[in-house]
Amino acid sequence: MYLSWSQSQESCIFHDNIDLETLVYRFSDDSGSNTGYKEIAHLNLNPRSQSYTKIVSELERIKPNMGVEILFELPYPSHIYASTNTEKLKLLTALQRASVRFSTMKNIEYYSHRRKKFREFITDAFLVSDPQSTTKLPDPTITNMDDKDYYVRRTMTSFGESVQHYQVNTEHTDNVLVLIYNLEDLVYNNIIKIANKEESITIMYLHIQEHAIAVYLAGSVRGLKRLDGLRQRATISMSNRLCALAEWFYLSYNDVLKELVHYDTTR
Repeated sequence: MYLSWSQSQESCIFHDNIDLETLVYRFSDDSGSNTGYKEIAHLNLNPRSQSYTKIVSELERIKPNMGVEILFELPYPSHIYASTNTEKLKLLTALQRASVRFSTMKNIEYYSHRRKKFREFITDAFLVSDPQSTTKLPDPTITNMDDKDYYVRRTMTSFGESVQHYQVNTEHTDNVLVLIYNLEDLVYNNIIKIANKEESITIMYLHIQEHAIAVYLAGSVRGLKRLDGLRQRATISMSNRLCALAEWFYLSYNDVLKELVHYDTTR
């Protein structure tokens, strides 16, 4: 595991020389107060790029009152140089492949702040043909850069089984944008409704920069009003689960790179 809990920082940290930053969104109402929770005031970690407007519009669409963003950078792989369009396309394809290896989400862990230990986050995950299907499909095979829509059936500790809609956007030449929508309400332990299905989103943004690859994740929820007293606890939980997804992508990306090296040296 590359993820651990820092008691002094009260946050998850990455190892393997990866600097992971985590921030809670700032929200403001029309008066500039931080208590209105009507709009996102600023995204401190988001890489300013061609997809920034799309990211902000998706986050603000649900008028969230809880949000977390995470950013870390990955070095270019030694066998790929993004100086040419061909090499950049190869790298973008690898990033997209890493983001849709859904079955590898199974058994990833997150740090439970309440229990003070790591525990299983996702107990099962697999691709399905449509939201109603329960038949497992193999992970997608990515051979070229195209916009794609996927449905993933996922079982999460504390939230049970549900279906997510993954919308993969590849319209720009330097990034992959993955928008993850819940197709069912968020219900904690089958008892406490956290948010309606249309009022939450997770964003994964993979951006090729001049000297590194920026990996940006954001989670945003408009929790029900009656849960206002639990917002701090819920935000910590959201942050830790998002960190677990960051670790999953890091490991998935490394696996894809190993496959690329094998392909390049044996063809």
